[in-house]
Amino acid sequence: MDRLRAALDEVVEIVKSALEGEPKTPAEILLDEHLPVEVNVLASLVATNHQATGIPTSVMNELASRTHNVVDCPCIQARIWEILIDHQQNPNLMKKALNLLQHLLMNGSQEVLKDTRSPARASFLSELATEYNKYEFEQYEFSQNLDIGAGVRKTAAEINTLLEDDDALLQARQKAGKLHQNLSSRGLRSAYPRKNGSTHAGTSLKNEAYTGMYSYGSRLDDDIGSKIVTHPPSDSEGSADEK
Repeated sequence: MDRLRAALDEVVEIVKSALEGEPKTPAEILLDEHLPVEVNVLASLVATNHQATGIPTSVMNELASRTHNVVDCPCIQARIWEILIDHQQNPNLMKKALNLLQHLLMNGSQEVLKDTRSPARASFLSELATEYNKYEFEQYEFSQNLDIGAGVRKTAAEINTLLEDDDALLQARQKAGKLHQNLSSRGLRSAYPRKNGSTHAGTSLKNEAYTGMYSYGSRLDDDIGSKIVTHPPSDSEGSADEK
């Protein structure tokens, strides 16, 4: 009888594990809390007017630290690019994802830089800076505060500057490194973990070999630039969808 009960308990645990899925990593937990993509969670944020709340600096620092982990880095990058490609109708979420990407470029691992500098990613960000929500931008030429896509284009443009200018990126990483060291020396933050052989703030980025394709996320081989939302859906498109 005891054996039967033990066997049944084991089956129950197996079923529960299958239903609940694998336990989430700390990085996934942070992303789900501060950069969610689930429809019901996003709807709840809109309903409670919390969608525009930015990611706390402490959380971005933690995620930057975790980009040195070979498991967490692809997970973090995948979430950012999922939002940039699939959630363009949500400019607030787009802005948060871009803010995190910008922070990771200045504070995260070299893998983030290599991935973001890949041709498809860089081209997408370049077009995002000029084309995103372009229709509404032109409509609100004399009322720029109504242009909800302005923040997305501005942050994308700042990221492009870092990607295209090694000196600017080096200075940004050095500045971030010095700030981190100052905070660490005062016991305000523990040092970021670094992989052996990783580039420190004082090392010239020009000597880095930006080779290899880190396909964090999905559809890297697609023409993701063609997916940029330049204007809201028209009434005719909406009626067609309803049919």
